[in-house]
Parts: sequence; C-alpha cells; structure tokens
Amino acid sequence: MDERFQKYAARAGDELIALGAYEILENALAVHIVYLEAQPESNPTLDGGQPKYT
Repeated sequence: MDERFQKYAARAGDELIALGAYEILENALAVHIVYLEAQPESNPTLDGGQPKYT
C-alpha cells in the first residue's frame, strides 16, 4: 500500500503469473519482483518448442 511503488501484475487469461513493483529512489530505480510463476509449460526443456507463455 506504499505510494512510493508503482505496482504491476501480469496475467495470462485468468492465471496470475507475476507481481512486481517499481520504486523510484533519489539516485536509482529499484525493481521488486514479489512473485514469478515458473510454468512447466514454458520450460524450454519440457515444452517441446511450443511455449505456452512468453
């Protein structure tokens, strides 16, 4: 709920696949990755060359 952060969510259809936020500091831009889904359907060793998510 901190106003310093610009918050983003990534979805694929109804599936939440990532949550993150940008924080603008005086001398830097910080990226906070809160949640990132690792889908087996997009794993290059398991997806048969046809990733579900990119």
